[in-house]
Amino acid sequence: MKILLICDKDKRTIPSEVLKKDLLEFFSYKNFETKVIEAGRNSFKHCIGCFSCWIKTPGKCVLKDSMSEVNKSYINSDIVIYLTPIIFGQYSANIKTIIDRAQPYCLPFFKVINGVIKHPLRYEKNPKEIIVAYGDDVTKEEKSTFQDLIDNHGRNYRDVFYSLKIEDNKKILDDLKKII
Repeated sequence: MKILLICDKDKRTIPSEVLKKDLLEFFSYKNFETKVIEAGRNSFKHCIGCFSCWIKTPGKCVLKDSMSEVNKSYINSDIVIYLTPIIFGQYSANIKTIIDRAQPYCLPFFKVINGVIKHPLRYEKNPKEIIVAYGDDVTKEEKSTFQDLIDNHGRNYRDVFYSLKIEDNKKILDDLKKII
């Protein structure tokens, strides 16, 4: 099994580094092929909304940066895990930039899927996506906002998002072991 782990490089905390280490140990124990991509503030350009990835260069972003490596790794993975801090009920800016740049995975057409109008996926094989969120002093409202964010993202964009509750590392690892 191929795992792509995308982490926020700029929002490291001791608990997030311990969780990342524990995840990598678990993947190694299971003999999963694992690739880690660390998203930093200047690692990826922001989507400019040109839609070239749909029309001019189908499936490929025209911006030249490390996102081409992410896209290649993404589509060749079985599972993609985003490790993100919760900041005001949202993904971190670095993780959001990568998620926003995922437009090439979809086709530019609309289709009704499970009663929702959305863009169909471009590729037949798509990885399962898992969001692992963490944070210090995350309020109940922030947790609720974050859960709504990823629920709506999955419903409106791709039915592949899974959320893990914001809990201690052991609980997150136990939940992941059930999913993977």
